[in-house]
Amino acid sequence: MTRRLAACLLAAAALGAAGCRDTTNSTSTGGDTVTIYSVLPLEGPSAAAARDVADGEKLALRDANGQAQGGKITVNFRSVDSTDDGRLTATSAARAARTVAQDPSAVAAIGAFAASEARIEIPLLNEAGVGLLSTAATAVDLRDPSLFPSGRTTFSRLVGDDASQARALAAVARARGCRRLAVLAGSAPEDRSLAALVVRAAGARARRAGLARAATVPRGACAVLAASQAGPAARAAGVLPAARAVLAPSALAGPAFARALGSGGPAVTVLVADPQTPPAVAAAYARTFGRRAATDALLGYDAMRAVLSAIARAGPHGNDRAAVAAQLQRTAPARWTTATVRGGRVVPAGPKAPTFEP
Repeated sequence: MTRRLAACLLAAAALGAAGCRDTTNSTSTGGDTVTIYSVLPLEGPSAAAARDVADGEKLALRDANGQAQGGKITVNFRSVDSTDDGRLTATSAARAARTVAQDPSAVAAIGAFAASEARIEIPLLNEAGVGLLSTAATAVDLRDPSLFPSGRTTFSRLVGDDASQARALAAVARARGCRRLAVLAGSAPEDRSLAALVVRAAGARARRAGLARAATVPRGACAVLAASQAGPAARAAGVLPAARAVLAPSALAGPAFARALGSGGPAVTVLVADPQTPPAVAAAYARTFGRRAATDALLGYDAMRAVLSAIARAGPHGNDRAAVAAQLQRTAPARWTTATVRGGRVVPAGPKAPTFEP
């Protein structure tokens, strides 16, 4: 971490939570200092990706000089671990969400990698009027009205949902000349939902089965690993007969799946969101944190910029969490592109790789 970044973050921490809400029913922070929370699984299998997102958020806030609305609002940053001893549970996710909801200075949160985490955090944050912006959760049911006790939608995403992923996977399969497509679903509800969406998008040439049926896929067919768990998906990929192409959603685009697949597994084309950050941001990230800016890091940067923009658009209500949550609904998801998992690594596509609408 550079001295400049450290000084920025220490200054923000020293300011603390300023002011109180106007009334017990108000969603205003009551002052010109607000806090943006990062709520991520900082331990366990997703820790590396979560660290990248959090560092991207810090860099974006540093570039904004810790301010919004041209200096009218001072922005603090707080990071909360949504795991307990490296395990993401309903209890740990709820505790993280309550930490945010109970802070009167909290104006928005960035986080929720997994759908299971989001389903716990969304209602708790919604009751407090806090908007949650996710860089990774794609399940289509995360905007179900039952998750929003206040009656107002306060969840938004920086990436497309699984319906858009399904269309993108079907488009990649067509581009690869896949005449037969085996869609192999994992055990989670969102996995089965994604598999059904891919079959619908791909049409008559697609057939759906479970990951356990991977060895029965006809040789020369293409396969889609509609799964969110790295281990089962990697095992299924390892027993596939010679496939024309193996495709997978963004949930498998991280180092956990690459490690599980190992150097002996087939090359897997995965969807990844295409960040909107200019090249200079990646260079600044590498200088600041001493490592390459992965896609998650750039999405973290974009997410913080999206929240700062929402505060700016809220104008005189930029310190009102409900107003900021409403503005976050205008966040445009990133387009999809592809990367390749092979040799135990995630290899980004080149700058001329095709992109797909979210």
